[in-house]
Amino acid sequence: MRYFIKQKVFTLKDKFNITDEQQNTLYMVEGKLFSITNKLSLTNPAGDIILKAKKKLFKIFAEYNIESPEGEHLAKVKRRFSFRPNFTVTISDRTLDVFGNFLAHKFNVSEGGQEVVSIQKKLFSFGDSYVIDVTDHTNEELYLFIVIIIDQILESAEAKRNARN
Repeated sequence: MRYFIKQKVFTLKDKFNITDEQQNTLYMVEGKLFSITNKLSLTNPAGDIILKAKKKLFKIFAEYNIESPEGEHLAKVKRRFSFRPNFTVTISDRTLDVFGNFLAHKFNVSEGGQEVVSIQKKLFSFGDSYVIDVTDHTNEELYLFIVIIIDQILESAEAKRNARN
């Protein structure tokens, strides 16, 4: 199934809408205002929390933990050392590899060499915008949330680079 993620631009906190091909809003992601650990929540259109994520502090490479609304640990997203954006996603006993191209506009999420998600960032859009193709439908919500977390990690790294210059 194909999904579209669009960042809302004129807000104080991070906000994203996730839609289907007919532009029906399926999910929303919202960050906490002034959160040191960059807390995020994935909600349905009624506002019910489906997944939560929190950045771990004091890590050399960015790392987020994903939890259920009740606080049960579901997954971990961790950036790996590489000249291209690469991540490892650990879901219980499964490991997903996320490989991005040099410009961080195309990503493939695979498990055991089998692609489960394809991510493409639109080059020219107002705010971050992604097209996501999901082939493994067992964890769609989790995969969509992982796209937002990767976006947050890359945006944070870019902000740090710009602050140094």
